[in-house]
Amino acid sequence: MPETLIEKEMVEMDIPTVAGVDRAANKRIWLIVKRADTDDINKALWSAAQINDLPDSSFAVIEPGGTKDETGRTVPRGLRHLPYKDGSGKVDLPHLRNALSRLPQTNISAELKAKAKAKLEAAAREAGIETGTEKRDSPSKEDENRMTEEEIKALQKKVTDSEAALKEANEKVAKLEGELAEVKKSLKPEPEDIWKGVNPEVRKQFEAQKTRAEEAEKVAKAERDQRIEKEYIAKAEKLTDIPNLKSEDFGKVLKALSEKAPEHYAAIETALTAANETLKTNNVLLQAIGKSGPVPNSAEARLEEIAKRYHAEKKAPTFEQAYDLALKDNPDLYAQYNTEKRQGVK
Repeated sequence: MPETLIEKEMVEMDIPTVAGVDRAANKRIWLIVKRADTDDINKALWSAAQINDLPDSSFAVIEPGGTKDETGRTVPRGLRHLPYKDGSGKVDLPHLRNALSRLPQTNISAELKAKAKAKLEAAAREAGIETGTEKRDSPSKEDENRMTEEEIKALQKKVTDSEAALKEANEKVAKLEGELAEVKKSLKPEPEDIWKGVNPEVRKQFEAQKTRAEEAEKVAKAERDQRIEKEYIAKAEKLTDIPNLKSEDFGKVLKALSEKAPEHYAAIETALTAANETLKTNNVLLQAIGKSGPVPNSAEARLEEIAKRYHAEKKAPTFEQAYDLALKDNPDLYAQYNTEKRQGVK
């Protein structure tokens, strides 16, 4: 059975020398050696400034504890690790591979490493890069373009140096910001510094005037509060038919409510006014019934006696509520009362 020839292209090979021979060992198989161009590698490298300007989304993991600057980037920048996307959000394949290889040596917690690994491997799978966690029968196009170990090491060193330079720059910025804050603090005059060189008598008069103004403001505020409090007490005095309501105390409650919940006060005041009118109508009706008086020994008379007793025993705060309680406690009398009413007994 004849052999099947498979044509393959081998790239990224480190071949220090090529020796020629006078006779080919196999006339049917040829090896073509090409030297890789390193321009793409140099283009792929990012400077410290470029890494510093990348958005947070370009990094595989960000350590907690930092803050956001005005551009939305985390500071200090040293908390951001393993850049693998460019500024536009596109995955950069050389840096993605570099991030995957550097992940085990990155000085972060195991939890953050796991999160970074999941994110980087997902990006690698989408780009068709083998991560070592899955197998393929045949090499992909990305495998054919894989960087050599020496190139990866060179790239790792440049990235490490860039991160170190970035960390040093951030420390310098923090130091300068601290110095700037001290300078601003020194430029702000203290209260005592304002009075340097001023005649003591002038300062004394100024402070006396300031004290009088503060006292006058306190008196004005107290008078204003007292006037407003009287207005709310007057409103409470109009709720004459609501039982057990002391207008002076309830007026203060209404004032506090209007100040702390003005959006709800109007609805509450309307409800109180309506309740007061309803109670006033009921009281007038009960007074009219009381003037005519029930028939002696009738169910109505007996219910009224029970209600008076309940009210006297303080089982209910008002006579009307005591009457309702008498109806509930004596359903037979209530039924008899309805019968008498239908028959015209008064």
